Amino acid sequence: MDEQKNKDRIMQVAIELFQEKGPKFTMDELASALKMSKKTLYVYFTDKEDLFHHAVDHIFDSITDAKSKIITDETIELRERIIETLQVLPRQYRHVDFRQLYMLKDKYPRVYEHLSKRLESNWETTIELLEKGQREHVLRDFSIPVFKTIYESTLEHFFERDVLKANHISYPDALREVVEIIMNGISE
Repeated sequence: MDEQKNKDRIMQVAIELFQEKGPKFTMDELASALKMSKKTLYVYFTDKEDLFHHAVDHIFDSITDAKSKIITDETIELRERIIETLQVLPRQYRHVDFRQLYMLKDKYPRVYEHLSKRLESNWETTIELLEKGQREHVLRDFSIPVFKTIYESTLEHFFERDVLKANHISYPDALREVVEIIMNGISE
């Protein structure tokens, strides 16, 4: 259990450093912020790329957990559950500047590829929720594969381009806007 607590603590501080400096922070800076030796840090992660790989999993696992809680909460109306599921961002990551993730693409392409795969995975429960919305006429009939492609492509585009940063839009605000457009369209 101590090992997992240490890994979680390292992840949290690494994410905070990433928020502050993007992927440019050093393992020395991380060890210093954690008040541990760099040697101890390397007991948990082989290198910075390994750390980033695990950070992606840590964040997406948290998102998956939060999504599961929303999907199974029958006290929330179906339409609201769909909206909340599509824009879920666990509280501890609301301050993270996800716009910086595109910087991983050049220096850490394997981590970025892993990030892209995580974006495209774990859709089963969301798809079931969308299908339920269609069956119960909360949503109109539409192609779920097309919807999934639009949604994933939009989020990936946010990571690949500097569009959010250039327009001073936070990732949570952009995510909310995407879901609003998807759920309500753009017509007046």
